[in-house]
Amino acid sequence: MLWWMIIIAVIAAALAYGFWDHLRQSRRLAGLFAPLAVEFGGELVKPSLLGTAYGLLFMLQAIGLFVSNLLAGGLNDRFQAGAENPAGYTGMLIFFGTLAAAAFVFAWLLWQRERGPNNHGLEEPR
Repeated sequence: MLWWMIIIAVIAAALAYGFWDHLRQSRRLAGLFAPLAVEFGGELVKPSLLGTAYGLLFMLQAIGLFVSNLLAGGLNDRFQAGAENPAGYTGMLIFFGTLAAAAFVFAWLLWQRERGPNNHGLEEPR
């Protein structure tokens, strides 16, 4: 699992700095999910429901991106962020920092649960 996290981090960094064009980015990101489905799909989701699980995953992700962009824009408007008031972006930065910290905490909690007796076997070697 650590190997896939490293690959995703490298590709995300390359995407952030614009090393690849958009079409190549989409193909690479979509290609990352296929091995993860083989590795985790059999244990968490029945193979017959894997497409539905992916659809639900991407739908929830799209809703989350939509809502977070609305909230970030609302914070920027509320604090009058702009070229003449760069300090107005502080609210948005705190919002995204809080989301990142919460994601780290939930990832740590999941990792702790997977190390316990009621795990799904995700940390077990195959």
